[in-house]
This record gives sequence, structure tokens and C-alpha cells, in this order.
Amino acid sequence: MKTIAIIQARLDSSRLPNKVLLKIGKKSIIEIIAEKLKRSKELNNYVFCIPNDKENKFLKYYLKKRNINFFLGSKKNVLDRYYKTAKNFSADIIVRLTSDNPLIDVNLMDKMISKFKKKKLDFLDNNSPSTFPDGLDVEIFNKKILNITKKKARSSDDLEHVTLFMKRQKIKKENYFSKSNFSNLRFTIDDIKDYENICNAFEDIKLKALNWKKLINYLNKNKTLKKKFIGKRNYGLTLNKGQKLWLHAKKLIGGGNSMISKNPELYPSKNWPVYFSKTKGCAVWDLEGKKYLDFTTMGVGTNILGYNNQSIDNKVIRSIKSGNISSLNSKEEVELANELLKIDTWGDKVCFARTGGEANAIAVRLARLKSQKRTKVLACGYHGWHDWYLASKNSDEKNIRNHHLPFYSNKGIPSKLKGTIEFFTYNNFKEFLAKIKSDKKIGIIKMETMRFELPKNNFLKKIQKIVNEYNLILIIDECTTGFRENFGGLYSKYKLKPDIVIYGKALGNGYPITAVIGNKNIMQNFNKSFISSTFWSERIGFVAGLATLNTMNKEKSWKKITDTGKYIQSKWKLLAKKYNLKITVNGLPSLTNFVFKSKNNKIYISLITHEMLKKNILATNTIYVSVAHTRKLLSKYFLTLDKAFQIIKKERIEDIKERIGYINYKQFRLTK
Repeated sequence: MKTIAIIQARLDSSRLPNKVLLKIGKKSIIEIIAEKLKRSKELNNYVFCIPNDKENKFLKYYLKKRNINFFLGSKKNVLDRYYKTAKNFSADIIVRLTSDNPLIDVNLMDKMISKFKKKKLDFLDNNSPSTFPDGLDVEIFNKKILNITKKKARSSDDLEHVTLFMKRQKIKKENYFSKSNFSNLRFTIDDIKDYENICNAFEDIKLKALNWKKLINYLNKNKTLKKKFIGKRNYGLTLNKGQKLWLHAKKLIGGGNSMISKNPELYPSKNWPVYFSKTKGCAVWDLEGKKYLDFTTMGVGTNILGYNNQSIDNKVIRSIKSGNISSLNSKEEVELANELLKIDTWGDKVCFARTGGEANAIAVRLARLKSQKRTKVLACGYHGWHDWYLASKNSDEKNIRNHHLPFYSNKGIPSKLKGTIEFFTYNNFKEFLAKIKSDKKIGIIKMETMRFELPKNNFLKKIQKIVNEYNLILIIDECTTGFRENFGGLYSKYKLKPDIVIYGKALGNGYPITAVIGNKNIMQNFNKSFISSTFWSERIGFVAGLATLNTMNKEKSWKKITDTGKYIQSKWKLLAKKYNLKITVNGLPSLTNFVFKSKNNKIYISLITHEMLKKNILATNTIYVSVAHTRKLLSKYFLTLDKAFQIIKKERIEDIKERIGYINYKQFRLTK
């Protein structure tokens, strides 16, 4: 009977690429495993089975140079790779190991092989259930059960994980138990933290043979260090495609993705789907084809008319087929400017960009050209990431994070720019007036008409009065609120008279287009500065903007989403009353949220997200309403929300925490 250990290995791990070549001390993980297996008294041989592809070509060279046995096989069908490796090495008994476990115990493995032979088993492992630390996994099976598995296993999971099919069969199988349960310890190397933990332990206690028992004894004396080794077992097996891709993305992309608001780590559930494959209406499909209803931000406020709106998409597709960009200009730029100036008749000219941050930077530049000596900005709310907005005084930075934007930072801003902007709190007219009176350099007021808080005590009327009295320039940012309550900017409802207004997000229904509209006093200075960018001239944004305005006007979309939003707000209040829970409902009906009047607010929101995901609904406590949010879909949303409110009412907070398992206290923007 020939007993062969087959160790699967590859270089293209998504969580920790090339990890099998990482060194612990002076030797790589692969070398450590190979040296340990040489000491086995039960093995006849061992071999690393690796994918036969370009990504793992170096691994083949690495093993060959060190005279370590290897076999090349299918990348995706690991079962087939094992089968052919076993056949090539004439194995009667196969010991399955993985190459990310440098603390593998050869003595333990030999005892298991001896038991397997003595009891004439078909299958033996030490992880069904697990009592050893993660990283000491050993699975042993005979040639017969491998042949049966090769013939009958069909699912992608069975082909990838080799032994899953075997464990489901009615065969002669047993589990090998540890005398004590160490299953909560992670001695495997799945990510960079695992690797660092083992390396640090190696340095601390000089684990020459990387002995797991010595490591446990050491950890028992060092409780703080032991906490680092406690973690979820077989973490990688629990991740879906999107979660695996996110871990890989964090190694390739600054911040993991290009927008903080879409960072999955900001959402109160580790099961947040992360990536989408397609959309329609308010439905989103993840990378595995699972359909969700989006009751969150609908593209962070971009899709009032729903995802994948055909009337808009068809016009964009036609324009792409005709050519999106050239050395000449597109006529649609002029047409869109004309349509916007019909809405804001006080405006003199328009300047286009593609993102809200760019548009806000343009607006401030134009305002400073006009205000000349009084170039300091007094701002309220969120207006992008550019230097002008982040140039607060160091002493103000902490206050801004605590009260407005937790991610706000003036790091990386030249010191000479710091102090060229100050902030005031929405609805705090006393604070606003005090700053105007005390700082003669303030010449520009930058704000949203509103966001999540309605204006109180004639706040906006008072702002306009001071703007007129002190001859200030008023910039209204309608990137988020524009077209949500009327056809144009919300400022007109409150009779504000801005010098500049900014539109974005919903203006292109998901296609990048933003607009800065200014009066004559502002726009006559446009050519005195340099404001220009290549992709501001591409055609898709203009075509999408025209199509979106046309569709909005036909459907009166702002009326629909306002009515829907009022219905949502009323239902929230009724649910709260039903379960005697105290909440506050905030914001525009079409841009609304609720908050529990409780110190456990964030825990309750985490619970809601947790329960909603069970029903394939993306939801927190905020909804950006779209025309796709029909009453039929809302009934499904409120049915699940009702159950969540019931849990909040009946269960102890400790039980709720245990139920959801994960609570995220991070937020991009603080809400009332």
C-alpha cells in the first residue's frame, strides 16, 4: 500500500498572492512543509500539485530547482488535479494537505495514517468537526473513494474543494479529535495578518520546528497575543465571489475602490454583496447572479429614474455608435446648456464637468475670481474632495469629523491653504452670523439648500438677507437635492437667489455629467482663469443629460418620488408607533432617513441590514427614492422591516448583538 501526501499549492491567492513563497525565518513556507514531510514514518512520498498556467509557472521552476516533487494539473478543477496526481504517483492512500499551513504536525499526521490503515477506513479527517487549530487540517482517503468522487462529483464546490463530496457519502469514515478544543485558533496563513502573527511568534519564541503545541503554551501565557490568533475557521470558504474580489481589490486599489460611500466596510453587515453584475429598475444582481432590491442610495443619488432606464440608455447607445469623442466639439453640449438655462432663467452661462467634486471646485474658483480679496469660504455640508474644501485649520479638523464628516481630513493640503475655509452648522444662524462678523476675509457662502434636516426658524431666509447685506457670493450645491422636489434646484422652493448653482448625480441618471450655472457677474470672469479638461467634452454625458431632463419632464418624476417618499416616511412612523419605538424621520421625502432615539441606534440599524439581506434587500436607515420604488416592492420592504422592528422591541440588546454578529460604527456622513 503506497501512501502519498498531496499538497495543493498556487501563487495566485486573491487574499495573499505568492504566500507559499513567503519566508518564516530563513525558509519559505513550501520549504518548511517539505522538510517536515521528509520526517514522516508513514509516507512513501509527497508531491505538490499545482495549476498548469502562466500565473504558476514560477512555482514550477521554484520546486524543480529544489528537487521537490510536483505535478501540473487543472487550475479550476482541483479534484481532477488530485486524481491525476494520485494516479501518476500510484497512490493507494492519499493524504490531502494545503500549502498555507506551515505548522502542520507530522507526528499527528502519522498517527492519523496509522489509524486509517488499522481500521481500514475510507475517509479520516480532523476537521469534521474541528478540534485542532485551523492550519493543522489533515484529510486521508483511499484510491477507491477518490475514483468514485472523480466520476460522480459535479458541483463547482466539489470540484474546487476535493473532499466535500466524500464527506457527504455513506462510507466508512471517522473524525480524529484533539483532547482539548483549539478550533478557535488560527495557525493557517490566509492573509497578511495571519502571516505577521506567525512570523512574530517565530521571532518571540524561536519555534525552530514551528511546533503548534509550543505555540499554544506560549499563547496561554500571553493573553493579549493570543487574541490575535483567535479567528473564524476556514474563512476563505465562507466568502462569496464579491467578498474575495474585495480582499484582492484592497491590495491593488487605493482605499479598495474609487468611492468611500460604496466601500462595503461602511455597511453594517459583512454579507454586503460589494460588486454588481447588472441592474434594472431598483434591482441589482451580484457577481453570483443573486438579485437584490436596492432600498439604499440608488447609485449614491444618481438614479432617480431607476437603473438601466431604456429611454436614456438607448439614446446613449446610439451616440456611442456614432462616436463619443473627437478633436471637435459635440453639439449636445450647446443643447444641454440651452435646456438648463431654460430652468434657471437667471443664469448667464453654464460650465460642464463630469463629477460633483470637479463642479464644486469650478464654482469656488469662479467665486474667488469675482470676490478677489475676500476669498475665504464659509461652508456647510459636504462638497467633494478637492483642496479648497479640505483646507480647514488644523484646530477645526477634529470638530468637523465629530459633527459632520467622519472621513474629513486636511492631511496632504499645503499649510498655506489651511484656514481658507471655515464651516458652520446647518440651522445654526447664530454661529453663521458670528463667523461672518468676526472674519472680514469671508466672501463666499457655500452650502446645500438642505439635506437630511429641514430649515428651521427662517434659516435660509436669514442666510439670504446676510448674503445681500454683506455683498457675499452664494453658491448652492444641488448635486444631491437637484430634481428631487421640483424640476431644477430645491433652492427655488425657498426663494434663495444664488450667484452659482451646481447640478450633478441625477442630471445624467447614472451617466457622468455635472453643470455649474452662474450669473453674469460670475461668468464674465470665466476666461480669466484656466478651467478645462479633456473628458469634459465627451458626448455621453451631454446626451444622457438631455435624455434625462426630457424623461423627467414627461414623467414629472419629482412628484412621483416625493409622493413615494411621503408614503415611506408615514409607514416608518406607523411601524415605530406599533412597537412603541421612538424614532425621528428626517430629510426630504425623496431623500429620507430615520434614526432611533436610543444609544443603541447603530446596533438597531445593523440588525435591519442583517434582516433585510436575508430577504435579498439592500437597506439601512436611509432611502434615496426612485420612480422604480413601486408600492408592490415597498410592501416586501416593509414586511421585512416590521419583523426587524419586532425583534428590536422584544429581544435584549445582547441577543440582538449575538444575532447579527457584526456591528459597524463607521459612517461616511453623519445624519440627524
